[in-house]
Amino acid sequence: YLEDINEIPKSRMFWPREIWGKYVDKLEDLKYEEESTEAVQCLNHMVTNALIHVEDSLKYMAALRDPAIFNFCAIPQIVDIGTLALCYNN
Repeated sequence: YLEDINEIPKSRMFWPREIWGKYVDKLEDLKYEEESTEAVQCLNHMVTNALIHVEDSLKYMAALRDPAIFNFCAIPQIVDIGTLALCYNN
């Protein structure tokens, strides 16, 4: 987040306004220490939002019949879910 926000010449912002807009007026505000509580709440909101899609992902993978394609899909999903777990509460 901080590397993207501080990118020169122009910052890169990928966080959805629908979520961060509930916590701050500008996405850049989340980098300030005084907004750390809001930053973690916003991060947790985004992680929770991403987890909503896990069920659909698992249903899709359950329908795959080719083991190679299943592995191609499943391995990144497991890594991603683990990453979300590490991100929750920063």
